[in-house]
Amino acid sequence: MISPYQAGIKNIVAVKGTAFTENQLRLLHRFCDSLILALDSDFAGNTAALRSIELADSLDFDIKVLDLSPRFKDPDEAVNKDLEFFKTRLQKVLPVWDFVINSAVKQFGTDSPRGKKQVLALCLPFISKINNAVIRSDYLKKLANTLDSDINAVDQESKKYSQTTKTENIAPISLSEKNTIEEKLEEKLFTLILYAKKPHLVAQKISQKYEFIFPRFQNLLKLLVKEKKYHPSSFQAKLSPEIMAVFQNIYLEALNLDFDSFRVNGEIKKIINQLQIQKIKSELKQLSEQIAATEDNDQNNTSKMLEIRYNKLLVNLSKLQCQHP
Repeated sequence: MISPYQAGIKNIVAVKGTAFTENQLRLLHRFCDSLILALDSDFAGNTAALRSIELADSLDFDIKVLDLSPRFKDPDEAVNKDLEFFKTRLQKVLPVWDFVINSAVKQFGTDSPRGKKQVLALCLPFISKINNAVIRSDYLKKLANTLDSDINAVDQESKKYSQTTKTENIAPISLSEKNTIEEKLEEKLFTLILYAKKPHLVAQKISQKYEFIFPRFQNLLKLLVKEKKYHPSSFQAKLSPEIMAVFQNIYLEALNLDFDSFRVNGEIKKIINQLQIQKIKSELKQLSEQIAATEDNDQNNTSKMLEIRYNKLLVNLSKLQCQHP
């Protein structure tokens, strides 16, 4: 954003990466109700960017896109090489949903059933959640026409996505909204898996060391370990709407991380250790309740056996806590 600002375009701000947070958007809403996105040319295939757009739409922003392709990658390059081109394109910005459809068609094509399916998989999770019902209907029609498909069929397909998640549950900072410590840790663990250079290989190793508690993470891990090669868009295209929503949420969080590969491995080990600690703590709590319940009427020395088990768990807990204090 520095180059456009130096060229006289002052009403411009930068975001870290491609993901807005809700707080950033609410701050922007104090100053404007229209956004022109000028992100890198490949951001249309970026789930984090598209989820941020969905969040902005829910806050009633009018969202458009500055498309600099195929000549330039981003505003910095465009301003430095052809300022007039940049200014001209600013006068020809596209509504964001047109840009999403155009980019999906450019990426996958519409000449084959597979291409159409991939276009739908990219566009529908977002078009189906457009805040304004009239605009949503218009873009479903446009998508149907683009694919040369029946509008009723596209509309029916969109219903699979419309209620899969609420926008407020896919904001970048979502770990604090979960119900349990274990759930937070498992989501964080999966975020680190997707952040790794080869998530499918990391997933295979973790599946041998740890079994996820929550079904949505279990299901996503099973699909990920089957991948021979991993690419976010191709992997996403294979997912059902429900699992896709889980994947997109975690993928968004992974984009906000900034670790080197060595630290990623360390963080994964630490979280697995924390999950094992939580498991033992839960067992200790259950045993403590069982011991208390049997103390007054213990004809079979049950409480003594429970206490032995309790003490063994305490030793194991101490060892785990020493590994990652």
